[in-house]
Amino acid sequence: MEISEGNYVLLFHTSRKKWLVKVEKEKKMHTHIGIIDLSAIIGMQYGSYIMTTLEKKIYLIEPTIHDFIMKSERSTQIIYPKDLGFIAIRTGIQNGSRVLEIGTGSGALTTFLASIVKPNGHVFTYDINPRFMKIAQKNLIKANIDQYVTMHEYDIHNGISLTEMDVAIVDLGDPWTVVEQVYASLKGSGAFLSICPTMNQVEKTAVTLKENNFVDIECVELLIRNIEAREGMSRPSMRMIGHTTYLVFARKIITLKDN
Repeated sequence: MEISEGNYVLLFHTSRKKWLVKVEKEKKMHTHIGIIDLSAIIGMQYGSYIMTTLEKKIYLIEPTIHDFIMKSERSTQIIYPKDLGFIAIRTGIQNGSRVLEIGTGSGALTTFLASIVKPNGHVFTYDINPRFMKIAQKNLIKANIDQYVTMHEYDIHNGISLTEMDVAIVDLGDPWTVVEQVYASLKGSGAFLSICPTMNQVEKTAVTLKENNFVDIECVELLIRNIEAREGMSRPSMRMIGHTTYLVFARKIITLKDN
């Protein structure tokens, strides 16, 4: 695929030295490994490479949603890829899903959700912080995924008019306080997920879910460790992504009074 002006490119030198940039004419990028002429990239193919002024090789990689998320502007802690994949399969999010997100933050999770539900689904995301919303909107536009997201600056504690949602994801410091509102917005058997940094939050959320007609409650923590693969010297990396968050999943059941 040919790179055009306005496209985003992942400039890859090493696994720890890579940059996500927008290709523009007459634009140069100064790095510790030399100057990269971004205008020279126009017309080249993804997968090819250019040289910096210091004769360092830079590969031109077509960015994925993972790259947009990890290189996104952020003012809050983002959800890491190790958690994103499990969230998707555990909640059953797919093309066509209608997803409620409470707590937009920097929009990293929003970006991921929109990339899965498109083109027939939609993400409805809520936050009370206008600064967070502006940053999230910029990140969504950058990933060219904003058309699948509706953003609301609104306190969900005041109630919500959305109904028959497939999935509800809560990223608040006190997720148990919106369980009733989320219950009303979900379809029967709809999936609930809360993102909890601490064990106390997990406990309160799980108890509240049980009290409000949710079943299949599961609380998990995911860890990931890289392998340094070198001929004759392969071993686990001494560095790893340990605790990032706890995930609390549940499913809505319908009681007689709901019918």
